[in-house]
Amino acid sequence: MEENRAKKCLIIGIIVAVAAGTIMMISTSMAINADNWKTFADEENQMNYWLGNYGYQEYQLKEQDIILTNLWMKQQGLVIGNAARVVVNIGLILLFIGFIGYATNDRIDEKTKRIYLTIAAIVLFVMMLTTFYTQIGIIATTGP
Repeated sequence: MEENRAKKCLIIGIIVAVAAGTIMMISTSMAINADNWKTFADEENQMNYWLGNYGYQEYQLKEQDIILTNLWMKQQGLVIGNAARVVVNIGLILLFIGFIGYATNDRIDEKTKRIYLTIAAIVLFVMMLTTFYTQIGIIATTGP
């Protein structure tokens, strides 16, 4: 593989993996903090009802909206998290291809080729571990 193509694979792989990992962390954070947000929204809803800002009917509608939003926040963590895991693995595949491309380049000395091959093996090992030991999640929820 040409050095320019290998470099492109490495750069694109790093960008894709980092971007997808960041999206996954944000999504997971939202899902983890969904209950805290629900507690805050419930408190605000109750305060507005007690202060007379709206009646019981609107209070009940807002309560249902809060519950649905809370469930959505938890579910999006799984949906976006699972999709991001796939995209991270695509980025790791591009990294693997890039390092293999450098390792097969004829203009590089043997010691450097071994280093690139070792890094490619480490990337492949990490990809296998993340694929086999981070499960695709499924959550069952009940309606409000």
